[in-house]
Amino acid sequence: MPWPQRLTAQIGRQLKYWRAQRGITARQLADRCEQLGYRVEYQVIANIEVGRRAYVGVAELLVFAAALAVPPALLLFPVGTGERVEPVPGASQGDGWDAYRLFTGELGVSVLSQRADETAIPSVQRYPDDGVLAVYRRHDRHVRDWARHAHHNPDAAAATLEALAAVRREMTAHGWVPPVLDPDVTSALSAVGQ
Repeated sequence: MPWPQRLTAQIGRQLKYWRAQRGITARQLADRCEQLGYRVEYQVIANIEVGRRAYVGVAELLVFAAALAVPPALLLFPVGTGERVEPVPGASQGDGWDAYRLFTGELGVSVLSQRADETAIPSVQRYPDDGVLAVYRRHDRHVRDWARHAHHNPDAAAATLEALAAVRREMTAHGWVPPVLDPDVTSALSAVGQ
């Protein structure tokens, strides 16, 4: 079976798993999708779950995830099930957690070796820590740290605000738009002249 169909079958198993975890039928999932503004017939859901459909669209994946209240990547990759997955065509099979981390940018794919027939074998490695995702993760970490220190440790809160302001300047220097902040964080940054 070609890799796209294997991936779709994997999504079908995950869709069925999460639907069962939520205790809802395919018809109820279809109703939730429609309430979210995207109609999916329950027969389509059933066909995806049993492997009779060869593809799942991005819009479908996103609305299924919202309707089931799970991150979309958990519909792609079976975290915690022990199932082996092939995150990209030809990659060695690994667990769902590594595939999930690949999808979220915590791991990267590189070509590290060649097969006997000279075709590349992709394998997983870390992305460089200076990428856009790393900067936005640092930003989120500083926001969480500020919230943790804001009322109990003023010195740590002030240092965290300085680090947060520096990350926001770094984002702007790269041409990236910093995330919208909670009003409390915005006020705290303004109060320290940032």
